[in-house]
Amino acid sequence: IEEIPISLERIKPRLIENKGIVNLEQAVEQTPGVFMMDGQASIRGGSGFAYGVGSRVMMLWNGLPLLSGYAGDAQWNAIPIEQASQVEVIKGASSVLYGSGALNGVIALSEKEPGLVPETKIRVQAGIYDAPKRKSMKWWGKDSVQRFNPMNQQIEIFRSQMFKSTGYTLSTVLFNDKGYRQGEEETRGRISGTLYFRPVKIEKLKAGISFNYQYHKTGNFLIWQHADQGYSPSGGADTTNPASTVTYNLSHRLFVDPYLKYIDKFKNKHTLKARTYLTINNNISNSQQSNGAVVYSADSGLQHNFKGGGTLISGVFYAYNTVFSNLFGDHESNNAAVYCQYDQDFGKFDLTAGMRAEYFNMDNKQGDSDFKLGDATLPFYPVFRAGAHYEIQKFTHLRASFGQGIRYPSVGERFT
Repeated sequence: IEEIPISLERIKPRLIENKGIVNLEQAVEQTPGVFMMDGQASIRGGSGFAYGVGSRVMMLWNGLPLLSGYAGDAQWNAIPIEQASQVEVIKGASSVLYGSGALNGVIALSEKEPGLVPETKIRVQAGIYDAPKRKSMKWWGKDSVQRFNPMNQQIEIFRSQMFKSTGYTLSTVLFNDKGYRQGEEETRGRISGTLYFRPVKIEKLKAGISFNYQYHKTGNFLIWQHADQGYSPSGGADTTNPASTVTYNLSHRLFVDPYLKYIDKFKNKHTLKARTYLTINNNISNSQQSNGAVVYSADSGLQHNFKGGGTLISGVFYAYNTVFSNLFGDHESNNAAVYCQYDQDFGKFDLTAGMRAEYFNMDNKQGDSDFKLGDATLPFYPVFRAGAHYEIQKFTHLRASFGQGIRYPSVGERFT
């Protein structure tokens, strides 16, 4: 990672386990230059704050984008970090390889593969919220339904094993948090895993299918009671009272990822990845706020290593998104792209350059990806990147990079 022209940080699972981290949002905050505000990621201050209008940082799981279809946001607590072999944070515009949304950087996770030695891991943790310094903010006690300090608990189980030509990983997580703000409870259950296939007779072929399903119930409020009761919702936490401002949501998250990797006789690496990503949000308090989406995506890539130290990465990408919502209606969008990047190693000196042509339409209406070139208008939008690295001395590196980023509007922000 010292030889690439942009900054990249790695977070190992050991750090996540030792700090008792329960979702990816808490994990990426351990990275220098990354700031989280109300679910929005900002890398080196480049994203600003734009609640509910799509992420400016791309989320990747096994190399494919994992942003919701209705709002284009990252579902931090639905990412199976217990299945991740590592988390990488790329700081800088990365739309050439990863497309719309990678304006400010990329948070990429790759899943664990089973080893020859079977692995079983069980983790149990619990926490308790202390009383606030201002006594008026404390909403629990003798006169409340909540008699004792709110607590949170998590149970995590992971198992992996590799046989002669097949293997698997399987994990489950149960999490419950009463929250320090009255009514803002969180309960989730998740099961995820992967089935691997590595045929003995074809050593350079690897195939698999991974899955992740999460049930998630949350409560939240935007308006508090008054200045002395900032942890209590206006109207109380009893949702049978029409004055209560607490909202409860019941969500389902499911993605299924089949993939294929193959190295041919010319040492070209071929990859084919696909995903079906379903998100459903049921607003228990107000069904008119419910919505959902299904995103179908696929990426076919080719990597060729030249004898002179050069590497060419190229591929095609396509995603189809269909959204159903009572609030902003039913919509669909198509996103297609071709991309390529070339890296050249000259010993202590490295160069990289790449480009991507991106096409996008929503509800079969073009214009979002139009690019004006003189008097002509192209239906696709080109983005470019270039970079250089030089090793001055051991452990001393000079890097320079230029990158462009793009982001197409989410359905939620366009029609709400």
